[in-house]
Amino acid sequence: MQPTSTDMFFDAQSPVTISVKTQAGFQFLNWSGDVSGSMPSVSLVMSAPRNLMAELNPVPYIAPNGIQNSAAQTAHNTVAPGSAVAIYGVNLAAEVAAASDVKLARTLEHVSVRVGGQVVPLFFVSPGQINVQLPSNLDGAHTLTVHRQGKPEASQTIIVARNAPGRFSTGEVMRPSPWPRTRTDRSFRSIVRPATAKVVTRYGTGLGPYHPSPADGVRPCPQAPNIRLLIRSNS
Repeated sequence: MQPTSTDMFFDAQSPVTISVKTQAGFQFLNWSGDVSGSMPSVSLVMSAPRNLMAELNPVPYIAPNGIQNSAAQTAHNTVAPGSAVAIYGVNLAAEVAAASDVKLARTLEHVSVRVGGQVVPLFFVSPGQINVQLPSNLDGAHTLTVHRQGKPEASQTIIVARNAPGRFSTGEVMRPSPWPRTRTDRSFRSIVRPATAKVVTRYGTGLGPYHPSPADGVRPCPQAPNIRLLIRSNS
């Protein structure tokens, strides 16, 4: 407000200008109450108590650097093809919704996501976060766009690299193992009387390409015996 007031009182007949500046994720529509119009700034004369209301439209907004590996932040915020990616922001969806346990969805709560012109599979959507699976055929810079029906679209550029690994902090599975372990002198203990050992399974995404490449849009199966991670040699 101009002039400013600490108690919201003004001299009688004084002119007052009121302006609105929206937070990220909101769009100014118009004024209602004792003033009208669609300009973000209005003026009035204080001939009586005044009542103003700014009408706002919640719109999708992607936070700066808000597109990341869904397990952990990676160097330079790169993401890998075929990986699970999280989109952080404001008003990305109206409600929380999740895809089925078997097949991912193309649309949830009237929300869809496009990358490089392709509609990508959705794990779940919520007002502050969307999780998607990137297509396995991407590489380089692409535009990711969140579309929410009846709202302006929100877009941000992402960099897709061959490897952008992230490890989930939960989902660790440990089980006893009869496998032999080495002693401190590098000799093996007997398999007849094995040392107590554990196999630790950790889950992640963005580790790199697989062979054969899993189908896009299907929840990954970490126990699939016929799918192998391709390791690239530095030589």
